[in-house]
Amino acid sequence: MKIMRSLLLLALVSFLVVPLVQADRVPVGMIYDVDGKVEYSKNGKRWKPVRRNKLVFPGSMVRLNDGSKAKFANQVTQETTNLLASSEIKITDSGMELVSGELGSTEAAGELLAGLDKQFATTQKYTTVRRSANKPGQELIVDLGNISLSDDYPTVAWESKGSEYSYRLNVGDNSYDVAATSEKVVLQKIEPFSERSMKYSVNVLKDGKVLSESKTRRLSWLSGKKLKKFQEDVTAVKKYDTDGFMMAGVLKEHGLLVPAMQTYESFFSQNSDDDDINDLRPFMIEVYARLKLQALQEEVTETYQANL
Repeated sequence: MKIMRSLLLLALVSFLVVPLVQADRVPVGMIYDVDGKVEYSKNGKRWKPVRRNKLVFPGSMVRLNDGSKAKFANQVTQETTNLLASSEIKITDSGMELVSGELGSTEAAGELLAGLDKQFATTQKYTTVRRSANKPGQELIVDLGNISLSDDYPTVAWESKGSEYSYRLNVGDNSYDVAATSEKVVLQKIEPFSERSMKYSVNVLKDGKVLSESKTRRLSWLSGKKLKKFQEDVTAVKKYDTDGFMMAGVLKEHGLLVPAMQTYESFFSQNSDDDDINDLRPFMIEVYARLKLQALQEEVTETYQANL
């Protein structure tokens, strides 16, 4: 009997959590400050133009045509190398090696890519396919994440339960009536609060009747030293960020998960044809997971796993 219970438990766990092969590719650095015709290739055969700041992985190639220049930030050594016209480099596990032409000067890169390998490792834990397993009667209960807000980013988000349902967002002693939507995610701006954090919850309604109430979670409003640090990080990343990927990372690290989600979504929409785009999907998956947007997390995770 004990063996049978163990087998049933194992089967249930296997059904709910399907671990698939995880990618171990981590970018070595980034090509940025591109001027002129600069191209990259995953295998040295098919070349594509570098249109934006681009994270590069071991084995890929970068070449610069006549009159072109760019910079390579090495996250291993925390150095930046100036890449010169009519040169070609190969990305290695520790940085790069010159294939042809000449390299320019090297200088300290500061904190531009510090901890990038750890960030990639962190995102991987969110890339296991998890199948929904709501208990009977709990399908309409909204799951919420603990998130931060600010004067510039005052929006709360949760997963829609269907276009026939409306919502009531409760923040401390205040409440907001939220209309039904056909979108996958419900978004609602709230008024600033001075407390360090506030409890919040969401009721699901139909025809004015409350059908469910979520568990309470915490909202934090960035202020004081935390707001100052966030603003400093934003200023620093703006020097290098041309497409939003790094900005989304800053938003995520400061708990501003809703604007991080929106920025990542814009980035992936605009760069869907990038050869390395799948390696970056775990960042999007992490944000969906932390916001408890399970359907979107599963959808993007399946896309990620299918393209490994």
